[in-house]
Amino acid sequence: KKEAMFRKIIIQFKPKDGSDLLVPVLFTERKLGDGAMDRGFAIVTDDPQHEVLAAGHDRSPAFVTETVLLDWISIKGKSEPDFQKILDQKPEKFFEHQLTKAA
Repeated sequence: KKEAMFRKIIIQFKPKDGSDLLVPVLFTERKLGDGAMDRGFAIVTDDPQHEVLAAGHDRSPAFVTETVLLDWISIKGKSEPDFQKILDQKPEKFFEHQLTKAA
């Protein structure tokens, strides 16, 4: 039997109401010296919901509502506090979860 830190555990989370999840990301793009483009993105995370924390995760993707989605992607003229206000408008979600794999 493998020690807990070496086991691969996959837990599937789904919103109980079956709704779509809108996840804010940060996107970067820069031109390298050879002219090639370097692109990347990161998912914005947040403290986990109670049921996600209970399943053993200490972070969760942040979620936004449809009403603030366009505000999130319209970056011109926004400051960090402006984006934080958007993230503070969290949709209410409850996640059902199940173990899909443990090795």
